[in-house]
Amino acid sequence: MRLVRSNTPYSNGQKLGPSFSIEYLGGHPQYMKRERGTLKVLTDKIIFLSGHFGKKEKFSIPLKDIKRVELQLEHKVTLGRMLLLGIFAFGAKKEKKYVVIDFNVAGMEAKAVFDFPGDIGDRKKQKLVQTILEAKKLLVTK
Repeated sequence: MRLVRSNTPYSNGQKLGPSFSIEYLGGHPQYMKRERGTLKVLTDKIIFLSGHFGKKEKFSIPLKDIKRVELQLEHKVTLGRMLLLGIFAFGAKKEKKYVVIDFNVAGMEAKAVFDFPGDIGDRKKQKLVQTILEAKKLLVTK
């Protein structure tokens, strides 16, 4: 995937690639509220904006502070599977993937967790991970 720079400026950085309509699940020490919003990947940071139209910036994470970006699996046994399969439900756990961003803030390690409700096949999650990793590569090559 090749990133295309946009002409839309955001503070110090330029927007890279698409904006992501996403659900923030928590993990940033300065903002713990679970909320839907927009995640934008800039040339120097990522920012989370609240609401469906992404009006108010809730937090940002400088790309230089991001240590790892990955999809992580959660295995869970749902009530429906338990009723349908009984004891065998534990062998047929439902898997769900989340985007997890490991970063440093104020000398501490933190993990921000994001989800795309209704992302069948995890394509949006994979695109977000890839976009952030490519933005980090561009930051290093400057």
